[in-house]
Amino acid sequence: MFTPVIIFAFILVVIFILIKIIGCIFDYTYQLKSKNLKLVVTIITFILTFIFSLIIVVLGANFIVSGLNFLGLNQNVVKGNLNVDLFDCPSLLETIYQDENQIHQFENHRYIEEVAPIFTIKIEYEQGAKKLREQAEKYQNLKISAKSINLSQEISQKLLEKAHLFEERVKIAADKSGTKQILKLLAKMDRITEERLKLIDLVKQQCANF
Repeated sequence: MFTPVIIFAFILVVIFILIKIIGCIFDYTYQLKSKNLKLVVTIITFILTFIFSLIIVVLGANFIVSGLNFLGLNQNVVKGNLNVDLFDCPSLLETIYQDENQIHQFENHRYIEEVAPIFTIKIEYEQGAKKLREQAEKYQNLKISAKSINLSQEISQKLLEKAHLFEERVKIAADKSGTKQILKLLAKMDRITEERLKLIDLVKQQCANF
């Protein structure tokens, strides 16, 4: 967890050591020169130290943020707020196992794209969007505690996002002119679906001992 911070600290130490070495070299080189020249070198070294420090802080901050994203630590921080009250497990699990299964055939965008006839594909997506919004509403209306509401709302939001993508797909012509747009939408649908399934798995994990 602290790997990015350790690396950043190490880089910072190395930079300061290098600057110190440069300063010593300058000092040794000009030690026989005038005091004014020595003062100028000292000032330049100080300015370089300040600039390098500023740059390394900015780069280090960006590195830490990107490092956290790469390691998935940001997700862990978010998940820290996505907890389930055990008393809410029955409601959540019922919604997941019963209602989610009912909408599976309507939300399977890859299946719709490959199997549905051209003249009915828009109808399939319209029905899918409707079912997704209905399922999102079920999560929103669950009678659960404040502790569990964040996770339920997150799942609901993913359903609404996918419903919106379904509605966008309806607007695209079912011919070669819209192929690129369709592929982009399908990729977004894949991502949103995966994110929702991870949230659902999080519920199952926390309710595993229920």
